[in-house]
Amino acid sequence: MDHNVFETDSIKLQWDTVVNRIKLYEKYLQLSSKSLPTKKQLVLEERFIAYSYKAEFQEQVKSLRALHNIPELGFDNLNHALKVFNVPEESYQSDLENALDTLDIDERWLQTIEYYLLYNNIPEHELMPKSVAIKFRPNERSGRQELFIQLFPETQKKDIEIEWNVIKMFISMLELSNDADLNTEKSRKKFIENENLKEFNKLQRKKKRTGLKKKRRAYELRMEGKKYSEIAKIIKCDTDQVSAYILRYKKDIKKATLN
Repeated sequence: MDHNVFETDSIKLQWDTVVNRIKLYEKYLQLSSKSLPTKKQLVLEERFIAYSYKAEFQEQVKSLRALHNIPELGFDNLNHALKVFNVPEESYQSDLENALDTLDIDERWLQTIEYYLLYNNIPEHELMPKSVAIKFRPNERSGRQELFIQLFPETQKKDIEIEWNVIKMFISMLELSNDADLNTEKSRKKFIENENLKEFNKLQRKKKRTGLKKKRRAYELRMEGKKYSEIAKIIKCDTDQVSAYILRYKKDIKKATLN
């Protein structure tokens, strides 16, 4: 057997998994637009935002973008990303995993980190780590995609029930993964349509990200060069409270971990 051919096939299988994962982010965004975040998701979102301000995290992001032709400020959209990610690259997955190891970030945060890496945006709530991990992996012998559902010590029955719609979406994708174009409108509808989604309030689709905590907003505005008096007016607090908010958020950044 030609070992070079075997190695090339192996790289392609790994790369197909990467590309499918990237395509999935659009589906997660659609799911997020049709649901409200849970308290757990909001907590994880705030933890990630605080962590993203760490200098060592930004250094790793900058390095990965430079290595893999990702724009300094991320891709504009999925199609932009897929134009760059259309050629199998052996080191991308390992470089991403090594970055997580270097930063001591748990594997569950991979999709959250990757979305930020690719688009330079804070991921929506459905891209936050869950107590039930759902992922595709290629079978090493057949090359066909297989669905894995991973549970953790803190996983409860209700966590599985909450994720059941997502699991069904993955099952639908699995059925089509070998011959479907995941970018088509028909495929997108098939993946996200189910009875429970129809029950969500349509008005929530227009709801934008709001309610940023005052301490984080104060920190961000100060980073933009705003004066304390200006910050106080924006976040609606007394001027003498602004410095306290900023100090608290600096402490949040320092102690933030992704595990």
